[in-house]
Amino acid sequence: LVQCLAVIGLTSVRWPKAFESTVSSSSVVLLDMETFSIACMVGGPHWGRYIMSIAVFPLGAVWLLVCFTSSRCFKRFKGGAWTWTRFLNTLGHFLQVGFSAMSALALQPMMCYQHPNGQHSLLK
Repeated sequence: LVQCLAVIGLTSVRWPKAFESTVSSSSVVLLDMETFSIACMVGGPHWGRYIMSIAVFPLGAVWLLVCFTSSRCFKRFKGGAWTWTRFLNTLGHFLQVGFSAMSALALQPMMCYQHPNGQHSLLK
């Protein structure tokens, strides 16, 4: 629900103040780096922050693979090793939950607005 509100908030419609504050605070779930003020801490070009946002999902999948492999190596400890079905279920859930954020991130470079002089700029 929060991801849906955040995606709706990406539209250029004027919302009532109460809804607008809810939508602006929910942009965190879309991995909007402007919400975290990463530009102040890291700096760098816009494309670098965009790539950093997109890299969350492949790195998350790799992290789950590392957890799966390490659980297989250390299966004698409490909890046992992950099975393939547990790993694939966890990976599928991670990707399904992140689908709205991935979609919004993929469309960011295509969100443009037109200046009065006829030129276009990216929204973010």
